[in-house]
Amino acid sequence: MSADQTGKRPTNEDRGDGYVRKVQEGTRRFVEDLMEQNQRLEALLVSLEAERLGHREEIAALKRELSSFRQEDEKLQAQVMQADEQNRRLAEKFQEVERQNSNLANLYVASHRIHGTSKRAEVLRAIEEIVINLIGCEELAVFEREGTEPVLTRIDGVGIDASRDLAIHFGTGVIGRAAQTGELYVRNGSAASGGDAEVTACIPLRFDGLVTGAIVVYRLLPHKPGLEEVDFALFDLLAMHAATALRFTALEGEARRPATVSDERP
Repeated sequence: MSADQTGKRPTNEDRGDGYVRKVQEGTRRFVEDLMEQNQRLEALLVSLEAERLGHREEIAALKRELSSFRQEDEKLQAQVMQADEQNRRLAEKFQEVERQNSNLANLYVASHRIHGTSKRAEVLRAIEEIVINLIGCEELAVFEREGTEPVLTRIDGVGIDASRDLAIHFGTGVIGRAAQTGELYVRNGSAASGGDAEVTACIPLRFDGLVTGAIVVYRLLPHKPGLEEVDFALFDLLAMHAATALRFTALEGEARRPATVSDERP
């Protein structure tokens, strides 16, 4: 073993103290390293916590923004639904206006056709085409009253038996009662019975306050379930204009008969 500078050899005690000091120094440095690492970890934890809080705030802000977007989307959806409802209503109104315009045009054409000729056969054909095409019925009859007798005589018909309802007395059945009262008859469910069950409507024709005839609408076409508002407007038109046109053609025929007789005389 070597001696120190004083020439003395280190004893076991000296060697033990040196070892202890080394251990203490190593422990001190280890503790310092641990403390330094702990400080770094604490600083890192603080930084991470700050980032976490920042992320939480960002997430909260995003949630608020998402909630705002959802509310805005709900408002937009409600506005879209309102707009769709308004469009639907406008479309319905437009269709209603179109129907009314079409109905007015049909009424005008019907009135013009009835008064557009002085020939009895053409007036009857115009009446029948109105009932067939505008009301939707291919079973009808036109009646006329001769003089003041309370009897309706069938002068034309479409789609019915040739021997059916040739003459109807006022007050007999739904047709006769409509002629007697002068009021429109429209079948309501199963109110009629027997042969009257096939009568959908009876339109009395009035001229100068007197019932001069009637138009009888029998069964409607299969695709038409019932009468509509425009049909009643057509009934009113027929009640007035058909009566006038038929009366006019009857007077025309009466006026021509004497002239024809006088022409044949030598």
